[in-house]
Amino acid sequence: MREMEAMIKMAELGEVFTGTEAREALNMKKGAFYYHIRRLERDGIIERIGRNRYRLGLHSQGASDSFVLASVMVPESAVGYWSALNYYGMTEQIPRLTYVLTTIRRNYRNLESRGIKAVIIRKKKFFGFRVLRIAGRTVRITDPEKTVADCLDRPRNCGGIIEVAKALRLGVDVETVAENLRKMGSNAGLKRLGYLGEILGFEISGLNEEINEMKGYSLLDPTLGRKGRWNGKWRLIVNIPEGYLEEESEYDR
Repeated sequence: MREMEAMIKMAELGEVFTGTEAREALNMKKGAFYYHIRRLERDGIIERIGRNRYRLGLHSQGASDSFVLASVMVPESAVGYWSALNYYGMTEQIPRLTYVLTTIRRNYRNLESRGIKAVIIRKKKFFGFRVLRIAGRTVRITDPEKTVADCLDRPRNCGGIIEVAKALRLGVDVETVAENLRKMGSNAGLKRLGYLGEILGFEISGLNEEINEMKGYSLLDPTLGRKGRWNGKWRLIVNIPEGYLEEESEYDR
């Protein structure tokens, strides 16, 4: 059995488990089991807390370790949204959960108690990664432009539109962000990008004409209520207070 498989099966047992429980879950002979246990202890993935008792060793450590745990608990995933914004220094907010994107459909609700938020997306939206090496392991994370595109697509997963505005102020390639949104098929994300460009002082070539061909209105910030000002230019319901995005925060100074 590969070490990654062993990590996944142990993580499924919960934060604390016995050696007997782990060995039964792994269906291993005694010698092979303790070989894996020693390797996982050495790498800090698990820690011994008593005779024949272990716990996952990544719960209370830094963000990088939480990325490893999230990638183990949600295979075929990538760190993204609010967690990626924080990793790249594009927000001062520290998310309570580690956000990951995945195309694998299953029930991930129980993972939130372990500090992981798994967001299921369509396959065409699953691209634009960098690879991190953490504790000898490979973890994918969305690159800065894809991170901002994902947050424009689903502002709920990054703390709202204000966090996207902060990221755009710090400087990303907005043309690449727009291309990512087109590839994702995110009309709502393109509308939000166009509106933010007008507020923050950048322009995407041809975007306004493109949006004029779109039908329907989208909420600027889905984390807020539906009442707001109707903006025909960007096909948005602007449901934030006047001047909300123009105000410079301490983080932007």
